[in-house]
Amino acid sequence: MAEGISKINVLELNSGFFYAGGARNLYSFCRYLNRDFFNVYSASYGVGGPGEAILSALGIEFVVADGNVNKITEFIKQKNINIIHIHRSGVFVQAEFDIIQAALKVNKNIVVVEKNVFGNYDSRISDKIKCSMFQSMMHLNERYLKASGARFDFKKMKVLYNMVDKDGFEKHRISEREIADYKKELGIEKGDYVIGKIARPHIAKWSDLVLDMMPYLVKEIKNTKFVIMGVPESRIKMIEHSRLKKHFIILDETSDEKKIHRFYQSIDVLAHSSKIGECNGNTINEAMFWGKPVVTNSTPRRDNGQLEQVFHMRDGIVANFPQTFAKALIYLYNNPNIRIEFGKKARNKILEINSPKNIVRQLEKVFMESLDRDIVQAGLADVAYKPSELEIVEYISEYRRRLKWEFGNLSKFERLANLLRIPRKLYFKASDYLEHQSYGK
Repeated sequence: MAEGISKINVLELNSGFFYAGGARNLYSFCRYLNRDFFNVYSASYGVGGPGEAILSALGIEFVVADGNVNKITEFIKQKNINIIHIHRSGVFVQAEFDIIQAALKVNKNIVVVEKNVFGNYDSRISDKIKCSMFQSMMHLNERYLKASGARFDFKKMKVLYNMVDKDGFEKHRISEREIADYKKELGIEKGDYVIGKIARPHIAKWSDLVLDMMPYLVKEIKNTKFVIMGVPESRIKMIEHSRLKKHFIILDETSDEKKIHRFYQSIDVLAHSSKIGECNGNTINEAMFWGKPVVTNSTPRRDNGQLEQVFHMRDGIVANFPQTFAKALIYLYNNPNIRIEFGKKARNKILEINSPKNIVRQLEKVFMESLDRDIVQAGLADVAYKPSELEIVEYISEYRRRLKWEFGNLSKFERLANLLRIPRKLYFKASDYLEHQSYGK
């Protein structure tokens, strides 16, 4: 540690020690924060979970409050916490409010920074947060600033993308022979075009775009196999009764990283669609890490961070209708060199932008600046925020341009076919609501 610098005690705080979502970033921060300058602790104000084992293996002291705010307050007092890094949705949560209020009573100088996962604005807590970090420029510009009425202030607002842990992922790399054996096990024949989708089997995130495009895709590429890991129950039934059933391979959801990374390595293209979009989707990042181009849809009425992850016709394709989505996949099949080139560009981008080293050093700089510590002594003076202040401002107009991304145009017949599909969509909207209400029960 540099002489004259006292260590900063950091509390990484989340609602639970789950495997997915914000918790995964929390574990990475706990792993990579520089111990020369930071003592790192963690807390869940809700439940525990598989992350407890991860934190224990990292030697991180943690507490699980199970809803008892006093446990968090005592932990903050005991560890003399200087800075709370809370991972939150951005909406008002009573427990989060109570924890921050109590922490400020314990130490009026304690600094709170947030990873605002969904870009929401909470007026009751915003004045207590020194710096908000968002998962996409879209969230910051299109959601947070508009909801808050605030002016953009780069000192208080940053964009920090999700991390992709190269070292952790590479442990799960498998050989070409192992990939071939796995495909054989799934019933995939040599030469088949393998597209994949992976998600929680939650109807709230599911989009039927990937099902509606299949007739168009299979008509042109009859050796298509669509491997889907995590399918809502209603869509499993739909696929089982489909005339295209033989083209689908349905896998159960899993938290086994070995199985997840084997999936990515065994597909040719990730066919990603979601009705609610992505903040900075781990699925897209992970597929790109493994050199897979991504075909995805734009969701301007919801989260739309995927337009910052997939650059149209450079490392992936944006397509918003069943016909154009299928055409995008057909294009990548018929142009294997372009498919490989897109995959390489995608991987290189992930290794640069989503590198844990780069992301964590940006967070360390936020911590130091928030506490008015010397960033030069900490070796952080040359750390550049990515995206920069200028990039965030310019993305307001850039986003409008990206909203026009689409793989080709629809014919009159295709437009009519999509109009005729509307009554069916309305029917499923009602039944999907009931399925959503019962999810996880």
